[in-house]
Amino acid sequence: MWRELWPVVGDHVLWLYNTSLELQHTPRQWKTARIVTLRKPGKADYTIPKVFRPISLLPTISKGLGATIAARLSFIMETYSLLPSNHFGARPRRSTEQALNALV
Repeated sequence: MWRELWPVVGDHVLWLYNTSLELQHTPRQWKTARIVTLRKPGKADYTIPKVFRPISLLPTISKGLGATIAARLSFIMETYSLLPSNHFGARPRRSTEQALNALV
């Protein structure tokens, strides 16, 4: 959806993101999840709670802001070498194989 809408709403969304970062405030609606329960297919008795699957729906606009902040933090951490060299989790150009080699 965002890919199709971006030519029309992109400038407005960027303004929202920049304003949110400048004010150091995230709207409450962007942080509120909606829990929806779905029935698992093929179950005989829907009076048992285990036959339902809860799904958490988050506003997608907040996911874009979170990804932007994560990218900025990652850039700062890598640029200024703020993480120890033996930290491999969620870092670019770091693999599980390299972590295992360091461990061995």
